[in-house]
Amino acid sequence: NLAREANVFNTELSYRQIYEALENKNSDKFYGTLEFFPEEGKYHYDGHRKCHICLSPEEAEKYHGICPVCGKKLTMGVNHRIMDLADRENGFVRKNARPFESIVPLPEVISACVGKAVTTKTVTGEYEKMLQKLGNEFDILREIPIADIEKESSHMIASGIRKLRNREVICKPGFDGEYGKICLF
Repeated sequence: NLAREANVFNTELSYRQIYEALENKNSDKFYGTLEFFPEEGKYHYDGHRKCHICLSPEEAEKYHGICPVCGKKLTMGVNHRIMDLADRENGFVRKNARPFESIVPLPEVISACVGKAVTTKTVTGEYEKMLQKLGNEFDILREIPIADIEKESSHMIASGIRKLRNREVICKPGFDGEYGKICLF
């Protein structure tokens, strides 16, 4: 998944231009970031892998950090630690904050839509075909009209990309060393 997270700039591709865009907070040269869903992290929520318990920080607090199945201490997740350290309410967005978009790599979208593993010939073939006909992965995931994607690929893949763009995904947060999952369907 190398290079799946990115910064979005409206500058020339030069060190100086990128530096200036980042340095000047009032500039319109830095648009924001593209990144994975944070819920995919292995320790996003609190939990206990052995008992298959995954809890939000609020839920874990109700159990006083103790696993409701076995009675042992829960492994605290990153989200809980952030909540403990935060000096503002959950969901606070700073005025003039740069936006971010959560994305899923295109091969994973295709995989979810065709019901085959990311490493199969079906998925890699469709991925290569889409890149060849539609352009780069970020444009496919973010900008190319859904109708064009459906024309060059399939209704299911176009629907999966539409759901991703509209944040109509199901997030199953990671916990206690288990990766989270982002489900389109």
